[in-house]
Amino acid sequence: MQRQIIQTTSIWHDGFNLPTYSPLTTDLRIAVAVVGAGIAGLSTAYQLAKRGIQVAVFDDGPIGGGDTGNTTAQLTGMLDKGYAETEYLRGTDGTRLTAESHLAAIDMIERIIPRRGNRLRLCPHGWLPLPRPRRRVAHPH
Repeated sequence: MQRQIIQTTSIWHDGFNLPTYSPLTTDLRIAVAVVGAGIAGLSTAYQLAKRGIQVAVFDDGPIGGGDTGNTTAQLTGMLDKGYAETEYLRGTDGTRLTAESHLAAIDMIERIIPRRGNRLRLCPHGWLPLPRPRRRVAHPH
């Protein structure tokens, strides 16, 4: 039996025209350089810029082209390897801080999204960026 390869498009990219940027050709004078144009890097840059801090975002690929662009598009407090490993490595206090930081990030994004007028829908497990439906899709309740 031959294995079938299915090409998919991440929900983060489907239906969105993301800007592209050329490599830098001159030096920049900025206060903060954020490395990574995924959800964490862009959220950080957004918060810094809101506070009037000069910030530039650097990435070796397209916006959301790394881990962010290849996820299920759920914002979650869960960790890939679970909290047990974090507790083993960082202790109880470190694990608590990790969980609190993930939940605070989700809260921040939930506050940003409605103000920015983005096309997002709140699902039971977080915000999902969804293009306007091309056809009606039945959702299980």
